[in-house]
Amino acid sequence: MAKQRALLTEKERRQIAGEEGATRKYQATSRVRRRLKDELPEDLQVLEQHNQDLLTELYEAVGPIFYCPICGSPFVQVSTAIQHAMNTDDDEHGLTEEELKQRTPIWWAEEAPSELNFWTEE
Repeated sequence: MAKQRALLTEKERRQIAGEEGATRKYQATSRVRRRLKDELPEDLQVLEQHNQDLLTELYEAVGPIFYCPICGSPFVQVSTAIQHAMNTDDDEHGLTEEELKQRTPIWWAEEAPSELNFWTEE
C-alpha cells in the first residue's frame, strides 16, 4: 500500500526543510499556508457536523482547535484566535478583553500566553 500524506507531501517536507533551495521553500510554505487557511476550516466543519469521532482523533493528534467566538474560524494557537477576535480592522470583530472573557471557555486561560491572558486577575 502506498504511503499516505497528512498535511505535507514528501516533496513539500524536503522543500520546507530547505533541502531544495529558498524559492522552493517559499513556494511550499505558501501552498501549505493556503491549505491551512482555505481548506482546513472546511474540513473541520465537515468533521464537526458529520463525524465527531474523527474530529476527536484529530484533536488528540494535534491538540485543541481554538475557534473565534465571533465568526467560528479555527486556529491551532490560542494567541492567534485571541488576536483575530480582538482585531479592530473590520466591523465584525474588535472584542474588548472583557467581551473576550465572557465569550470564550475558561480553559483558554491555561493556553494563553501571559501577555494575552485576560482570564486571570493580577
